[in-house]
Amino acid sequence: MNTTKFCTKCGKELPMDAEFCQFCGAKQSSVENLKQTASNTDIADDTKPGKEIIFEQDNSSTNVLEKKSKFKKYWWIYVLVGIVIAFISFSLLGPSSPTDVASDVEESLKNDNSLDVTSVKPDKESGTIIVHVKEKKAIDDLYMGKTSTFKTVERTLLDLSKKYKDEDSNGYDLSYIQLMKPGTNDMILLSVDKGKIKYSALDDME
Repeated sequence: MNTTKFCTKCGKELPMDAEFCQFCGAKQSSVENLKQTASNTDIADDTKPGKEIIFEQDNSSTNVLEKKSKFKKYWWIYVLVGIVIAFISFSLLGPSSPTDVASDVEESLKNDNSLDVTSVKPDKESGTIIVHVKEKKAIDDLYMGKTSTFKTVERTLLDLSKKYKDEDSNGYDLSYIQLMKPGTNDMILLSVDKGKIKYSALDDME
């Protein structure tokens, strides 16, 4: 059994039960707080005179308790942040509204620049998206028997219809889009649903 130890400040050899160093006067740690993890030779090598031994305190348990305390204190903030994130996720990934689809259709047709769009609105009575336009190139060409520009409009509306083919909202079939003849409310030039053409004015020209 070891009968000596080394001063934690100056490194001089002391009796195991010494409370103070007889050389430098430094207070010594009790035996119970010291963990003997090496042989006397290793200790002697690591405690040369003038070298200070530093004992590190394990603060892991204290840190865990502090984190738990902070969580309990600010739990409502974490809950609020979670609710906000869930709401944003639902808004981005949730079903589209008829108004959203109408806006998408209007923007897409205007980007095509083939039609002079006057309004795109969800129609409550039919449960479809109704597109109203003025006379412009695609319509003029159609009346003159030129179909290429109108076919561009067909492709645009077909892509939009396919995009919303699995979505219904408040009685609306969001993939059902109807293009009305300029100046009318009941004459259809083009009707698409579920990504397919239900009616096209081009059919009457063939």
